[in-house]
Amino acid sequence: MGNMFFSLGALSLLSLALVYLLSIYFPENEYLLQLKEQKAINIFLYVALGSFCLGLFLRIISPVKKIFKNKCKRCGAKIPEGHIYCSTCLRDLKGRY
Repeated sequence: MGNMFFSLGALSLLSLALVYLLSIYFPENEYLLQLKEQKAINIFLYVALGSFCLGLFLRIISPVKKIFKNKCKRCGAKIPEGHIYCSTCLRDLKGRY
């Protein structure tokens, strides 16, 4: 999810930068000048910055969440890294089959 927000924000910011750079290099183009002066482009800028910052935040937080993931799928007890079930749940599952 973080990668999606990060990529979406980065692409949006790049497209906005392209619009501003094109309006600087081609000042006689009326379409670019009108597009640059609209309020919708400011809202788009805020949404792009928000998406970029949220994606960056989620990308930073995601490795931290993996540290606390070592829990049994059935009962939620803490288990060693690499295990899926705790020893009692594993015994119960083996007894069923």
